[in-house]
Amino acid sequence: MNEQEKDCIYNMIDLADNAILQGDKDHALTSLYFIKKGLQALSMGMEAN
Repeated sequence: MNEQEKDCIYNMIDLADNAILQGDKDHALTSLYFIKKGLQALSMGMEAN
């Protein structure tokens, strides 16, 4: 995983965290969905290597 990919995942985690703290369930779930998809894509890429 390169630095850009790490930064992207950390930014998505921050967005989810902020949404949770603000009580915004919809944005929290959306952020968690994209975190999941991003991690799945990264793991698929690592398996291909």
